[in-house]
Parts: sequence; structure tokens; C-alpha cells
Amino acid sequence: KQAQFYSRDVLKAMAFGAPHIHPGTLHDVGDSYYYSRYGGSGFCQRYPLLNPKISYVAMATLTRELDGAEHQRTLETPSPTLHVMEFARDDGVVYALWVPRGEREVRLTFADDAALTLTDMNGTSRPLPMQDQVARLTVSASPAYLRTAAAIEQLEAGPTSVASAPEGARVVDALTDLSRW
Repeated sequence: KQAQFYSRDVLKAMAFGAPHIHPGTLHDVGDSYYYSRYGGSGFCQRYPLLNPKISYVAMATLTRELDGAEHQRTLETPSPTLHVMEFARDDGVVYALWVPRGEREVRLTFADDAALTLTDMNGTSRPLPMQDQVARLTVSASPAYLRTAAAIEQLEAGPTSVASAPEGARVVDALTDLSRW
């Protein structure tokens, strides 16, 4: 979750043109906030271990995919929970895609046929097939990066699928009656 939150925060900050982006600290602060950003968690475990967390890998992947990139636009999507951002790089375009939770099937129509490379938050890349200028992929809460030379012209999305509640979970209060508060 930390890696997802940090990545999505950085992507939003890039879209808003933030001059400085500080999602976390180098390592967990342990028992002292003197050298911290008051609550920021680290990309590595606390000193002296300094074992990298998943967020370390997520930030490295984001940096590799978007280093030197410039936010061009945030695409209009059929739902406010589907996020698709376009970044321009010297060697083409990178799209960052995610949903806040669950998974969603997305159908992308491109301006031209082009090679597509999909990289997940953990840095694993694979070619994404395109047929007749159309590609399909599953978007999740972990941001994915789609690298291409062609621009997205149209975007269609299916419903979001979310895992069912854990067994034994119950609603404590539906929050529908203000007098209970």
C-alpha cells in the first residue's frame, strides 16, 4: 500500500507541476522524529538494517520510466476513479494508469500502430499486443507505465472488480443517522 500511495502521490504532484516532490524519507525514523519530515515513512527499513521496501522499487521504477518526462495531459476517462496521465519523453510517450482499488479492464485505441511496453510498479516490463490500433490491459491500484510512440485517441473501461470483504467482516455503523454521532 505504501508503494502504491507514494507512486500515485508523485504522479499527481508531477501533473500539478510541483517543483519539489517529497513522498517519504530515505529510511524509517525509528524512535526519533528529529531528522524526519514528521510522519514520513522510509523507502528502507530503519537504521542499521536499511533493507529496501517495495516502495523503494516503486520509486526506482517511476524514476526510470518518467525521468525527464513532462506531463502533457490527464485523459478524460469514463470514471473519476480511473486515472490515465500522459507524459512526453524524448523517445515517445509514457502513460501512467491506475485505479484507487480493485482492478479494471481498459481498452485503448491509438492514433497509429506502434510497439507498446507495459511496466508494472515493480519494474517488470513486457510487450503489450496491439491489433488494429487497439490494446487491452487490466489496470489495478498499483500504477503501471505504458510506453509507446503513439498517442491514445480513445479509452473505454469496463466495471471495476473489487475483492469481496473478508469473512467475518461486519458494518459497525452505516453512518446514515447523524443522531448516533
